[in-house]
Amino acid sequence: MIPFADNERGNCFLLSLRDIDYGRIYIWLMDEKELGFVSQSFDEFINALS
Repeated sequence: MIPFADNERGNCFLLSLRDIDYGRIYIWLMDEKELGFVSQSFDEFINALS
């Protein structure tokens, strides 16, 4: 996974390059040390911001 952004709480957004979920976006929650699903694609992630 490739980190590409973080939020004000220090959580890191990741782009998956794995075969099983290529292109999906996840967030690494620093406090919980847990990976959470965000969106199916980078385009979907960007569109949800506006």
